[in-house]
Amino acid sequence: GLLHLHGLEHDDEVARSQERERIAREVHDAMGHRLSLLNLHAGALEANATDDPRLAQSARLVRESAGAAMDDLRSLLDVMREPVGAELPPKPLSHLAQVVHESFGAGQPVSSSIFVQDTDSVDPALTRAVYRVVQEMLTNARKHAPGQQVFLTVEAGPASGIVIDARNRYVGTPA
Repeated sequence: GLLHLHGLEHDDEVARSQERERIAREVHDAMGHRLSLLNLHAGALEANATDDPRLAQSARLVRESAGAAMDDLRSLLDVMREPVGAELPPKPLSHLAQVVHESFGAGQPVSSSIFVQDTDSVDPALTRAVYRVVQEMLTNARKHAPGQQVFLTVEAGPASGIVIDARNRYVGTPA
């Protein structure tokens, strides 16, 4: 009976994986096509707006936003396609500082204060969420403000819960 039950769980996992892959394909096809068209038309508008710098800049911003949305879509679809067991964080929450400096923060200046206590009883789903949030914050900082110092604070404990704060200087266009 135990072997049969394990087989059913495996079949359910395969079915869920196939369904996630099907949804990811449909989302990629629909949204990817629309974002590509938006990017293409904004690029054409930008190229033809040589006599109107404000229009060219607006078109450039639309084109860049469409490209960023496409990157975000790819990231989301990659997460959807991960096997269920692949979601586990590389290390427990007590190793977050080490992971930030060796992996997540590589290639960018990061000042971090990470205090975690009594994290052995933290639910694995919450641990995964903390790793993902920190990774996404540092990725966004690197993408949208390259070379700028990032100040990361993470406090985690049974009394305080988990507080994650990331700050960096905004680098934008003068307009």
